[in-house]
Amino acid sequence: MSLVTLDQILSSDRLPSLPQVALRVIELAAEAEPNFNEVIKTVRTDPALASRIMKLANSALFGLGKPVASVDAAIPLLGMTMVRTIVLGFTLSDMRTEDRDVRAVMQKLWRSSLTQAVCAEQLAEETSGADPATYFLAGLLQDLGILSILHTDSENYLDRVWDQCEFPNVIASERTAYGFTHIDVALALCERWGIPTEIRDAISTHHQHMQSGSGVKRKPLATALQAASLSGHYSVNHRSSRRAMDNLYGFLRQHYKWQPKRIEEFMEETTLRVGEAAALFSFELGKNYTPERVLDDAKQLLEDIALQSQMRMMQTGKPGGHDESLEDPMTKTYNRRFMDRVLNEQLSTSIRKRKPVGLLFLDIDRFKSINDTYGHNAGDDAICEVARVLNAAVRKTDFVIRFGGDEFLVALMDAKGDTVETIAERVRADIAAAAVEDSEIKMTTSVGALHYTPVKGDSTDTNWLIDYADKAMYEAKRNGGDQVWLYEVKGQDKVVTKALAQPVA
Repeated sequence: MSLVTLDQILSSDRLPSLPQVALRVIELAAEAEPNFNEVIKTVRTDPALASRIMKLANSALFGLGKPVASVDAAIPLLGMTMVRTIVLGFTLSDMRTEDRDVRAVMQKLWRSSLTQAVCAEQLAEETSGADPATYFLAGLLQDLGILSILHTDSENYLDRVWDQCEFPNVIASERTAYGFTHIDVALALCERWGIPTEIRDAISTHHQHMQSGSGVKRKPLATALQAASLSGHYSVNHRSSRRAMDNLYGFLRQHYKWQPKRIEEFMEETTLRVGEAAALFSFELGKNYTPERVLDDAKQLLEDIALQSQMRMMQTGKPGGHDESLEDPMTKTYNRRFMDRVLNEQLSTSIRKRKPVGLLFLDIDRFKSINDTYGHNAGDDAICEVARVLNAAVRKTDFVIRFGGDEFLVALMDAKGDTVETIAERVRADIAAAAVEDSEIKMTTSVGALHYTPVKGDSTDTNWLIDYADKAMYEAKRNGGDQVWLYEVKGQDKVVTKALAQPVA
């Protein structure tokens, strides 16, 4: 039997094709300024897709007091990247075949694809400025070409490629048999579907992890997809291939500077999330996951997705994300309601995933004398100036909250100890150097800093974290103010293990 050409695959009636609704959603999502109204109108035309969108949005309620009641409200909350990922994932996972051999291969392929998507998503969480939903989508699509060739030319592909090598090391066999590879097919499909250039470029190099010593500078997404490819290899071959594990561990050590224990934790989390992703995409991965476990894990995944999406929307101010009830009207920082509704859940998630966090608790030294000397309007101006300095000093992933009066709380997410110390001292110094507009007010602050590293078994109750930061602030104030006191805590059962007896210089 003669083999098909690349053009024949791309023009085949059996090629994985997206329904018109899905294709239109992806086209809209690719626009520089997506039109949410057009997306909503498009999704409404497909009852099945609309119901899935609604089910996802309501699975976590995004911290709201009542369920999301319409597609109009759900889509802005989820965000365009998440909507696009849902559309593609559901569409591709719904593909069926009657050939038992092909079904077995597709089962293995989808296990690998979901593992790659989850791995890439986790690596995005470790990368400054990266969007986990974009990385998940890229990992999901990078072996799409194999799915396409299987649908078009399954018999030849199984005989001349799949049976000749250990998946996913199929590139050489594909090129020998066809003269092109599944990467060429995937890139052509992604271009046809309007997938962003950033994702296509990363997919084009995802098998180049074997060139780890070449000195070629990689972009973060490309590096993540190369690691994800190795993770997919390990997920489907780990029982028979020690080399798969060695390659993955070696890549993560070289490119992410991780030690073996950190890599083991990463792989444990990947295994858990793959089960969650299988539930999200209604795809059966086999007997390794019981329905009860998948549903429980999926609930947690959807809560995390909802929380991350809400955070991103609130930070970017995109439609549906800005909630004025969570904002302090005077300083335009977050308020106590935000802390109770959103921040506590975010901190609990960090504890559960054992990610370090930092907190700064500060207030203005001798604030009463500012009010008494210059008046309450000047006092309000001083508070607003502190808020301005805080917003300028912290990272995009951090949160500034007006705790009350002249007190502020700053949450530093996934922060190392030296990061907490650096930001705390920057805040103290910048406030001391700041000038309140149209006045002679000079002010200083007392800053209490906490760096907390969660350990297994810690309670996710976060009130004690704020208490520790508050105590550190009072130590700074009791010792004269205009200084930072830092507490280091490892595990909540471990009392403070380090307290700076002197202000940070």
